[in-house]
Amino acid sequence: MWAKTVRLKSILSHWVDAGARHPEYLLDGLREEGRPRSFDPEVGPSDVPQEPRLSPIFINNPVYGTRCSTVVAIDDGGRGFILERRFDENGDRRGETAMPFSWPR
Repeated sequence: MWAKTVRLKSILSHWVDAGARHPEYLLDGLREEGRPRSFDPEVGPSDVPQEPRLSPIFINNPVYGTRCSTVVAIDDGGRGFILERRFDENGDRRGETAMPFSWPR
């Protein structure tokens, strides 16, 4: 498993344990630019090529980089939301859209 996947799972777990409020916390996690450690003893070695495995969660690059991050969450009652943040080629936030919905039973 990629180190950034382990980090994102940790962010999601913390959000759920804290009561699953403030979905912006998840979007902030998707905005992390730090490079993960090359080897996590809890995860073990990977056969995935080095470059993507060691890339940050958010890729800030004017040619090939993250342009949007999206969170979709649904509670056990079928209520949910879609929250999306958009970024320009410099990684600056350019917009955010929130759409609540109710999933039919």
